[in-house]
Amino acid sequence: MKILKLTLITIIAFVLAACAADQEPWAEIRNPIIQENIITFDVYTEDPDERIEVYEIRLVEQILYGDIIDTFGDADGIITDGTNHDVSFFVPEPGLYEIQVYAEYEIAGEEVAEVITFYEFELTGETTTEPFAEMTDIVVSATDITFELTVYEHDGWMTELRVLVTDELDQWVFELTKDEDGLHTNGYTEITIPDLEPDTAYTIEVIADYDFLEETYTDEVLITYTFTTLEE
Repeated sequence: MKILKLTLITIIAFVLAACAADQEPWAEIRNPIIQENIITFDVYTEDPDERIEVYEIRLVEQILYGDIIDTFGDADGIITDGTNHDVSFFVPEPGLYEIQVYAEYEIAGEEVAEVITFYEFELTGETTTEPFAEMTDIVVSATDITFELTVYEHDGWMTELRVLVTDELDQWVFELTKDEDGLHTNGYTEITIPDLEPDTAYTIEVIADYDFLEETYTDEVLITYTFTTLEE
């Protein structure tokens, strides 16, 4: 009888250990807020065994083929174990949408590719949000400035985007463009402006060409930001 009890205990312990070893990643979308054409939310993910190989947060339109409109992934600084705060998507037009958390991972010797959680929502009313931009996570040193530039626009509205830097005399210092430097016109880009002079004032302008409500806008200034580099 004692041998039988010990055998059962061993089997149970083995099963529990196997279950613990095969813990699947999971996620939860929290605190969704819709303001005009922007949905903002948090994504909490647990992957204690670091199984996730590919991880994406997607905005998907609920039509026949479920077109993916926008995506955040590893290259955008998304983490796979913990909370991604204040994730935002620009929602282009009224309709039914899903926020999807997609992951690829290996468990019990099997490759898995699946949506591990999703959130459905509907955007109602007319699309009246003009393209706009914001600068965040700004860090200024004596010789450079780094920041994240986030641009929101309807797919295809924006034909040109550039970041222009001028000095105190309004002279050209530095410039980035959509086509040559890969500026994102619906998402965010990490930007560094190098080789600046210490203790000097500069102005950053984010300038765009786009179509909106049947009108064409050229050289529209979305952001003007003035700063002074630090002393050495």
